[in-house]
Amino acid sequence: MKKIHLLLALAIVFSSSFSQSYNIKFKVVGINDSIAILGYHFGNKKYVKDTVVISKNQGVFKGDEALAHGMYFILFPKENNFFDILIDDDQQFSLTTDTTGFFRKNLKFKGSEVNTEFRKFDKSIEGVNNEFAELTKQFKQKDLSDKRKKELQKKAKTLEEQRRKIILDNYNNAKNSTFKSIIGLLLEPEVPEFTLPENTVNKDSVLKVKEYYYYKNHYFDYVNFADSAIVRTPFFIPKFENYISKVVSQNPDTVAKECIKYIEKARGNKPVFSYLINYSLVYNEKAKLMGMDKVFVEIAKKYYATGEATWADSAYKAKVIDKMKKTEPNLIGNYAPDIRNVETYEGERTSLSKLKNKYKILIFWSPTCGHCKKSVPKLHKYYEELKSQKIDVEVFAVLESHDIDKWRKFIEEKKITDWINVYDKDEKTYFHYYYDIFSTPVIYILDKNYKIIAKRISAEQAKDYILQLEKE
Repeated sequence: MKKIHLLLALAIVFSSSFSQSYNIKFKVVGINDSIAILGYHFGNKKYVKDTVVISKNQGVFKGDEALAHGMYFILFPKENNFFDILIDDDQQFSLTTDTTGFFRKNLKFKGSEVNTEFRKFDKSIEGVNNEFAELTKQFKQKDLSDKRKKELQKKAKTLEEQRRKIILDNYNNAKNSTFKSIIGLLLEPEVPEFTLPENTVNKDSVLKVKEYYYYKNHYFDYVNFADSAIVRTPFFIPKFENYISKVVSQNPDTVAKECIKYIEKARGNKPVFSYLINYSLVYNEKAKLMGMDKVFVEIAKKYYATGEATWADSAYKAKVIDKMKKTEPNLIGNYAPDIRNVETYEGERTSLSKLKNKYKILIFWSPTCGHCKKSVPKLHKYYEELKSQKIDVEVFAVLESHDIDKWRKFIEEKKITDWINVYDKDEKTYFHYYYDIFSTPVIYILDKNYKIIAKRISAEQAKDYILQLEKE
């Protein structure tokens, strides 16, 4: 069975809640006989919405259905230039500019409060952004003295404080709600200076912990999860990704809890709600951390198995639910499902639950699998090394296929008869389902209580993992 790749790029269609059409007229002095593209941001990607031909410096984007709120851009591909605009309820407006100053210098709007406010903000922060750009160039210079580096760092801190003040002032004084929601994404929490009694044990560590929790707890203070416009910006998803992958402790239970916390904040806001669900659903694939598949299971159980993922088609829902059912029994920390009454290489009957070793390496493999032909001898070598160090470990090797003759021949040729080699002669263990075996080889490690402590790792990782546990 092929692995199911749960992609974030789902075919999700969101209907507009507005009955109006859109009509955006523009005039760009200096451009003629060219085209203009109206595009929009969604998550961390850009999409094309409309394309028009420019005639006599003018063009108009229009459509019978209203545009969804968010940050859009008008791109002039021939000129390799663009500028951003915001879309809210007022979608009948015009703008004028020219080809100077990256088209933004003389940009003016008529009939759009949100863009008038946005342009005012853009002008107010432009100077600081330009100084940052110049500062970045200076940082890249070779052979900078320590003194000069400190001077540049001090200047960067001052500029960042100025930048934050401009954004915060605009946020607090915003007249338009869409504009406020979008620039709120640019704000980070300002951590206060905490004080502790002088006799505090591990004072520096305690301060760092307090600062961390303040930053974490206030990370989304300026984010309006009820406004659908935030997901149609280039800011929201990177901000959320940074929080989940870098601010939050990379413990599966913690990540799942935090994902659900903010998904629920967006409940009632379909674009944000659905995007966060599907981002969280595939987080384990992005993080590539062992055990993070529990996040997938928790999200799938809460939103797909209950029918709340109404935007997904029936085929995709079925795949998600099927994978959830196959993954849940073998999550890290679970007791390993027993593999009962299987036949050994010697022709006897045994079960996984009969092993009493401190560590149990469980491998599913096939003698016709190319990767297995390399991995199985490696694992045997590492197994012998572990045994030589008097580590109480055993290997329970399960034949994934029905190639009995080839299985026996491989065991003999590679001299792995000191393992517990078994196959499901009666086909009653359903190990493919309980251990989610869709390819081989697959290696699990169980502790003395049969709890799964590692899964889907390489032969070398199995050895290193056990050695590390022994050190601890």
